Order: sequence, then structure tokens, then C-alpha cells
Amino acid sequence: MIFDDRIKKVIAAAFSERQDVFLRISSDFPDKISYDDIPCVYLFPGAFSSVDGNIFTDGRKALSCMPEEITCFPIFADVRFLKNVNFRNLLRKMNVRRIVIPFAECALEGEYIYRESFSLVGEFRDETEYFCQVVAFLPPCNVDAKELMLPFGCENVICAGENEILPINPYATGSPLTKFYHTAAEAEKYAYKKVLICFNSRGEAKEFAAFLNKRGTPFRYIDGETDVYAKRNILDDFFISDISIILSTRTVIPETLFFRFDKCIFCGVPFTFSHIFRCAYSSCEKEVLTVFCEEDFVRNAKISRSLAHIAGNEEIYDKRHKSLLEIQKLLSDL
Repeated sequence: MIFDDRIKKVIAAAFSERQDVFLRISSDFPDKISYDDIPCVYLFPGAFSSVDGNIFTDGRKALSCMPEEITCFPIFADVRFLKNVNFRNLLRKMNVRRIVIPFAECALEGEYIYRESFSLVGEFRDETEYFCQVVAFLPPCNVDAKELMLPFGCENVICAGENEILPINPYATGSPLTKFYHTAAEAEKYAYKKVLICFNSRGEAKEFAAFLNKRGTPFRYIDGETDVYAKRNILDDFFISDISIILSTRTVIPETLFFRFDKCIFCGVPFTFSHIFRCAYSSCEKEVLTVFCEEDFVRNAKISRSLAHIAGNEEIYDKRHKSLLEIQKLLSDL
């Protein structure tokens, strides 16, 4: 992310005034916020890898780490670790005074497990004897900054930046098969570029992998079932190889935030706008080609209903259905 001196000064000045900062700015991944040497932790909705700093990719490492072992800031962690009192104690011992939340919308619109975890940010701040600043990045639509004041424990907030245009470049196809054909053809055009293709589910990602195998197109593949260390190795090898395409489910998008792809394609209709923004953060083009068909809307609704039934939480379906209707309207208007 390119932070000019103005944004850096806003964040630093807000800290001295005990203010939180909500940002809506045109950006890449938020890097080097802690230029003022304030101990800082980044909280993500999911696992990740490969970045300069202290990386907590699993709970065991996070909870076994001692403050004297921390050699530099910022540190990076899965927000779910906040559920563990020992991890919160670790952050306090490290005197963490700034919490950076790249995907703040997940506190309201993400999966239930992440919404529940982000709500602990406010509890953590209540437990500290010092001021701990929140720097939250908001998507350009659907999220009201005032709604995030409660889960993050924010009372004194300044907002910076302006609403952006959704970085979505839609292409409608007639069926799931033609969606696969167009996605493959689009990705195969770039022999010397690195292309990330994201999917809503492992099932569809594996169907597309089989589709590419039949075409003889080489690719790499990662999903939520891939071991965290294997993911990092696959991504590292991918960027030094001659292979140009990697497939990923949407749950693994945080894994890719520390890499830069030439192009990102979303195959299907995303469940929420935040999924598109996560892809955009990883794309040099700052625009995500979204290849979809009408059947995707019906399929997503069925998946959301099934998930809500399994979890016994109707709120999951209500939130997802609302987002799906908003996405459907947006795509029909473009």
C-alpha cells in the first residue's frame, strides 16, 4: 500500500490524540503503517504466509512465543487467536499499541467465526491499561463506519479517504461450462504473467482443475485443506516457476495478500463484496475480472441456506442473502 506522508501523519496525530482511524483509500496491501515505531499487530480473517515481520500462522506458535523472542514489528496474526486469553496477554506484554485491521468489514459481514473474533478487539482494548489505536480499512460500500465502533470498542474516530468504485469487471456467461471456458481462455492468454483464479468452494475449484487438466494447461492449486506450510511452499515455488496459473478458494485469499499477481479472476459470483476486494488487494491491475452465470446466484443461495441450517443460525443466511441481492443488482446494472 502506498501511504503518502499525509496519511501517515493523520494516523500518528490521531494516536497522540487517542483517536482511532477508519480509512477508505485507493490502496494495495496496507504496509508500513508502523513507520513511527509504535508496536503494531495486524489481524486477519484467516491464515497467511510470507511477509517481513513476525508471522503467527498457527495458535501453537503464537501461544508459545515469548515477548523477548519478538525481534521486530509489526506482527501478523489470525484474529481468531484473540479468543485465547494467553494470546491477549502476550500482546499486552509486547506493549502492542496499534491494531491494524485490513478487512474491517469481516466484523460485520464475514463468516460468523470471524465476526465473533473481531468483537474481541473491543474487549482486548478494555483490558489494556493504555490506549491501543485501531486502524481499520473499510470497503467502499455496504459498511457504515459507525457500525464498527461497537465491536472494535471505538468511541473517538476520524475517517480518512473517499469511497471507491468497486473494482469489479463482470463478464456474464450462459452456463457453468461456458463460464469455465471463458475463465480458462482468459487466464491462458498470459504466458509470462502470474494469474490468480479464485472460487467460492473447493468443489468448483476442483472441477475447474479437472477442466484445465483436460486442456493440458499447467497450474498450481491450494485450498483450505492444504497444510499451512505446504501453502507457503506452493506459493513460493509458483512465483519462481514457468507456470502462470494458480487456483485458490476464497478462504485462502488472505494467504495471497503478501504476493502480487499480475491479474486476478473470480470464477463465479462472490458471496460478499469483501471477497472481490480481497482479490483486488492482490492484483496489480486493481481490477478483478468476475466471470459468472445466472446459476451462480441460485447455487450461492443454496449453499448459504445449507450453512445456516448446519450452524443453526438463520442470521448467516439473512446476511448472505442480503449481500447476494446487492451483488445481483450491481451486476445487472453494469
